[in-house]
Amino acid sequence: MGQKVVGLVWVYKNRSEKFRPIFDLDYNQMASYFLTKNSLALYTPNTTPHNSLVRNTFKLLETAHIPEKYKGIVINACEQCLKNSQDPVANKVYTMSTFYNICKDLQELRYELSILIQDQMPFAKKGFVSRGNKILKILSK
Repeated sequence: MGQKVVGLVWVYKNRSEKFRPIFDLDYNQMASYFLTKNSLALYTPNTTPHNSLVRNTFKLLETAHIPEKYKGIVINACEQCLKNSQDPVANKVYTMSTFYNICKDLQELRYELSILIQDQMPFAKKGFVSRGNKILKILSK
């Protein structure tokens, strides 16, 4: 079972193993570290981040608690990713989940997230539609 380093996370080459970060840090500490290194690379003006950076960042943030000082940066990055028609479906799916987790704490963003999802539903691919329907169902309660 070989391992190789990819940026800040270890992934297994064996396809039967799930992608998972392996560090001595818990998810929250790792998210803070990852955000300090990559927050400026996520959708800052005049830059386009690489798809893998966006996908892996939001995949990590989907399961971690986002510190209060980074929520504004993450919310802006989520909005820009969801509005960008060129981003892959995987990036948008992880972005929706991350944005929804922020909406649990900040109730006033729930309407904005539902509008962003509903705007893209008629033209979206199946992965986006599936995750979007799940999140919209939860937001409507």
